[in-house]
Amino acid sequence: MTWFREHGVRECWLVHQLTGNVEVLQFWNGQLRSRREHVRNERIVPAVLSNFDRSLSTMLGYGG
Repeated sequence: MTWFREHGVRECWLVHQLTGNVEVLQFWNGQLRSRREHVRNERIVPAVLSNFDRSLSTMLGYGG
């Protein structure tokens, strides 16, 4: 995460394959701004993709 933060990445997604959840980290000026975990069927609205509106289960075909 340090490399992403230090090199200007604004948002990073960590997919937890065992649980089917995704953790969304947002960075601002090289600092962690927010960290939110989404359950597999929860709608994800990223800060960097304004028209994106899907859940992890619809992207990866997770059941449940």
